[in-house]
Amino acid sequence: MTELQHKLLLVSLCLLLRPAVAIRPEAEAEALLQWKSTLLNSTSLSSWSLANPTCSWFGVFCDAAGHVTKLRLSGAGLNGTLHSLCSTAFQNLTVLDLSNNLLYGAIPANISLLVTITYLSLGTNILAGAIPYQLSELARITVLDLSSNEFSGPILRSLSRLQKLQSLYLYENNLTGGIPEELGMISGLQDLNIGSNLLGGSIPSSLGKLQMLRMLYIGDNGLVSTVPPELGNLTSLEYMDLSKNQMFGTLPPCFARMQRLNTFRLNGNNLNGVIPPEMLTNCTRMQWFDLSDNLFSGSIPAELKYMASLCWLILAKNNFTGMVPPEIGIMTSLQVLDLSNNHLEGEFPASISNLTMLNSLILADNNFTGSISKLNGVGLPTFCRLEFLLMLDLSHNQLSGELPSCIWNLQYLVIMDLSGNTFVGEIPNMSNSSSSLTSLHLSNNNFTGCFPAVLKNFKSLAALDLGNNEISGIIPSWIQESNPLLRILRLRSNLFYGSIPWQLSQLSHLHLLDLAENNFTGSIPKSFANFSSMWQPFKIQMEKEIGTGINKNMYMYKYNDTVHAITKGNGYIFGNSIGWKGRDYISNNYNDTVHIVTEGNDYIFGNIIGWKGRYYISGRIDIVWKGRDYMFQYVADLTGMDLSSNSLCGGIPPELTNLRGLCMLNLSRNYLSGSIPEHISNLTLLESLDLSWNKLSGPIPSTMSHLLFLNSLNLSNNNLSGDIPTGNQLSTLVDPSIYINNPGLCGFPLNIACTNHSNSTTTLDGVKEHHQDLETLLLYYMIIAGVVFGFWLWFGALFFCESQRLAFFSSIDAMQNKVVQKMKHI
Repeated sequence: MTELQHKLLLVSLCLLLRPAVAIRPEAEAEALLQWKSTLLNSTSLSSWSLANPTCSWFGVFCDAAGHVTKLRLSGAGLNGTLHSLCSTAFQNLTVLDLSNNLLYGAIPANISLLVTITYLSLGTNILAGAIPYQLSELARITVLDLSSNEFSGPILRSLSRLQKLQSLYLYENNLTGGIPEELGMISGLQDLNIGSNLLGGSIPSSLGKLQMLRMLYIGDNGLVSTVPPELGNLTSLEYMDLSKNQMFGTLPPCFARMQRLNTFRLNGNNLNGVIPPEMLTNCTRMQWFDLSDNLFSGSIPAELKYMASLCWLILAKNNFTGMVPPEIGIMTSLQVLDLSNNHLEGEFPASISNLTMLNSLILADNNFTGSISKLNGVGLPTFCRLEFLLMLDLSHNQLSGELPSCIWNLQYLVIMDLSGNTFVGEIPNMSNSSSSLTSLHLSNNNFTGCFPAVLKNFKSLAALDLGNNEISGIIPSWIQESNPLLRILRLRSNLFYGSIPWQLSQLSHLHLLDLAENNFTGSIPKSFANFSSMWQPFKIQMEKEIGTGINKNMYMYKYNDTVHAITKGNGYIFGNSIGWKGRDYISNNYNDTVHIVTEGNDYIFGNIIGWKGRYYISGRIDIVWKGRDYMFQYVADLTGMDLSSNSLCGGIPPELTNLRGLCMLNLSRNYLSGSIPEHISNLTLLESLDLSWNKLSGPIPSTMSHLLFLNSLNLSNNNLSGDIPTGNQLSTLVDPSIYINNPGLCGFPLNIACTNHSNSTTTLDGVKEHHQDLETLLLYYMIIAGVVFGFWLWFGALFFCESQRLAFFSSIDAMQNKVVQKMKHI
């Protein structure tokens, strides 16, 4: 070895040994304390003190030499920036987990100083700015998680230099600029999640080179592209999600090569054609298959039977035709079956009764016919055998016949929607003493009889819709006691009669009441002012009781000591399950993080709101809103009252103006009299007000102009008088039909001028002056009557009483003598 070579070797050894000998554990502690001092909230780091050994600090892990190797501070409530954290002191740090905090600002350029880092998780914070190119210098990194922040700009092409990278999570940011082709060069990549951004562009075919990829999520990105057939080369893929984009074209048959797939989601695109049958026969490990909200056509393929492990089959909102194949009964692992919003027809196959694990059956908005009371050969109607059903939606079909009483024996059923069919007969009673139902929709059928007595057993009922049937009788007084949790009560367009029971006002959770188009009589109960859920917007009450969520994408609730989550996010690989009513339902467990599979369209739980540890379902409901009939999918934010088209009389109770959360009030087509309450301006959130076709009189309160959200108003066909008030929102309501057929009204927008500058105040003054004239005239009459009465009283005393008469004349004589004597002395 030459002398030069010897010197080079010594220099090399010194350089290699320098980091180990140069960095002391004390320097790492000082660097951590320096970063702690910059945080706005560091209460969770109270153990971080020189009085304690560094390796005993919260979230700090060390090696045998006392060097810091891991910082795990996820969910520690940290509020601050990263600028003081990245330091040359951390020459042994391999894991940095700061996820689920309140960190903000940009990722500093000196992040490149963390040269030994292999795991970096900054997800679910408020970090912003561009992703710094210095991240591509962290050559040892295997997991990079920047998800659920506010990063913008493009995905770095230089990330392709990270050849040890296995997991890349950039979802839920504001990234733009398309998917870089260079990502296909990271040969060891196993998990790629860049969904829920603003990337746009097409899917690069280079992603088909990622032979080790297990999870691909690029959904919700505004991608405009066909599905590249090269993705069929991803034979290790287990999870594929291309949902919520603008994908078009057909499914490549070569996808059949991805035999390890267990989750396949292409919902929310513009894909068409048929489902490749070879894909169904080869992908036998499939657990979740979702092609909903596309343009697929043809019949539902019988080859689905080969997916024996399938738990979720969602083909809703397509153009499928024909009948449901009986082979579907072979898929006994199914938990969710959604074929709604297609053009399917015929009767349901009896084999559906074999799907005993089913918890959600959604067949709405098709052309199914037949009776659901039809026996399936084993003594029970088909649906009554699905004993674990949580959700049953058969609405808007052409089903007929009577409702089988065994339907109430489904003890776990939470939501049932049979609306929009042609069911007949009375709603049957039940043998069980209780039910789990929280939402019952039977509207738009031909049900008869009286108010269903079966409802006495529904203690958890939150939404009841019996509208548009032929149900008659009175509303029973037991409704408050038996259904205390009601939030939505819709009895519209039936044959109910009698007075509105005051017990309704004891439904303290009620925020939507629709009793229109019946035969109710009597007055509007003043006790309606006790609807405490109408005192303020329903959404505000909801936030007070369940909070605003763990983060911007998740809501938590608790049931039977089990914590559940409703999230706008998306799930990933199937894993652990959630206990619900003694059964397990799918969640996800990936990289030690639990994710709930929902997508905001929660099939297992339905359209459910977590509320005080219970489940409440709004579902869809028909509401006459602003004079038109609308179908609301969710009515959680709507607070309203509709008592129109009845025979109610009396005045509008002023107490109703205490319901400050009302968005809609319709009292039209009754026999209401009196004036419009002066304090109607208290209803500051009112958007729709209809008082037409009554017998209301007097002026329109000028304070009505304070209703700043009012955009639908109808006061026509009454006896209102005076000047129409103007200003604020009223100045935008220029349709004369709002005020027509009120003989005493004048002013804009009517073509009736107000004489003598009359207005509502002048009208009131005229009434007061008229009253004063009457009082003055009455005073004059009383004086004259007093004088006449006094005169005749005095004269009668002289005429009828002799002693009084003699005394009077004697006094006259005495007065005369005095006068005569004085005149003699003159």
